[in-house]
Amino acid sequence: MAYGKFLSSALKAVLQIPVESQSSFDPQPFNETILLPPDVPITTDELDKKAVKVFEFLNAPESIVKIGNDLYTSAMDGIYKVDCLRKHASYCTHLPYHSAFLAWLRVCAVDTVTGKERKIYDGNADCKEFCSRPLGIRIHKRTMYCADLLKGLIEIDLETEKAKVLLPLGSSVGGLELFFPNDVAVDPERQLIYLSDSDTKRKWDYYMFSLLDFQNNSRIIQFNLTSGEATIFADGLHFANGIQISNDKKSLLVSEFTSRRVMRFPFGGSLPATGSLFSAYLPGNPDNIRPSKKGGYWVALVGSRADGTRTLVEELQARPAVTKRILNWLVTAGTFLESVGVLSGNKALQPTANELKNGNILGSSIPASGAIAELDAEGKVLRVLHSTKFGDLSEILDDDGDLYIGTYLHQGLLKLPATAAHN
Repeated sequence: MAYGKFLSSALKAVLQIPVESQSSFDPQPFNETILLPPDVPITTDELDKKAVKVFEFLNAPESIVKIGNDLYTSAMDGIYKVDCLRKHASYCTHLPYHSAFLAWLRVCAVDTVTGKERKIYDGNADCKEFCSRPLGIRIHKRTMYCADLLKGLIEIDLETEKAKVLLPLGSSVGGLELFFPNDVAVDPERQLIYLSDSDTKRKWDYYMFSLLDFQNNSRIIQFNLTSGEATIFADGLHFANGIQISNDKKSLLVSEFTSRRVMRFPFGGSLPATGSLFSAYLPGNPDNIRPSKKGGYWVALVGSRADGTRTLVEELQARPAVTKRILNWLVTAGTFLESVGVLSGNKALQPTANELKNGNILGSSIPASGAIAELDAEGKVLRVLHSTKFGDLSEILDDDGDLYIGTYLHQGLLKLPATAAHN
């Protein structure tokens, strides 16, 4: 009797919970081939055998910039400055975070000179919950620009290490809120900053739904440093991720994560700009794109498949009707489990409820492998360095031939020596 009363109360509670916007799905079909042309060389052991881990005290260093001997990188708990000669790290700017969800992350660094562990900042400072995750970074002169996932577009004075928000998260641009800042590119001549807004419908913690829904609700925001005005540079994109001003400075290159391609948008025309295909059929989902020593570009690939194998995510993308049913079920099941946990006082159910509600339970279907792809100046894929050992790669910095490779999830950077990277 007591159990029946409890179940009745649980069901009643679930029915009274309003449906979240994240449960309104309208998946679009996507069924493009993964295989590259047969003349593109794909090495399956280059990264595994020759890349080495460096600066392993860094938690998920997503983006990388190097000025002289100083390497700057955006880690999970802040932005670091690393002296590459002495291998000494110091905190670059104060972008605090705290979250029980990310409690496994350490808030200290290891000084590789002394070998002693030292706390670099208080993760609870000025922040009661997870409030900052710096992603893409760029430097012009002594100013850094950062796409902060939870704050917006950030400007950092590298002399004073003072940070200010140029475009806050939630700002209205073109009638839509800034929801998912991801990467930045700087045009100093025009005093413009370009910012990818990966999803205008869902925030970052629902990224799996963004991948499976395959909506073209992503965009690039153009921010004028002189006037402070934000406008839409390009829209209608499929999860715009990394961005890069082309080497000839005539266009902006945009990685579309969910459609596994790179688009090109010319400067100087009417806005929103009309894009054209730059590079397609990538054997993985492209993250950040950066210049190469040879005059082309390096693109980091997530969940790469050297043999063209399809994943559960891609099978679902090809079947929108099935996907819609599954996604709605996940939200319903997660909401129900959350209610059961609240009514029963069982807090242990909350993590699983969250994994269901935001779709992250499907994340394990994405391959743990990674790759870096080299493109020429016109977008042709020259080669792909695939890895089964290193996954979740985010960006490549070509430092005069040596490659530093970032990750949005794991510890430390990868370094591939020039002799291996450019043979």
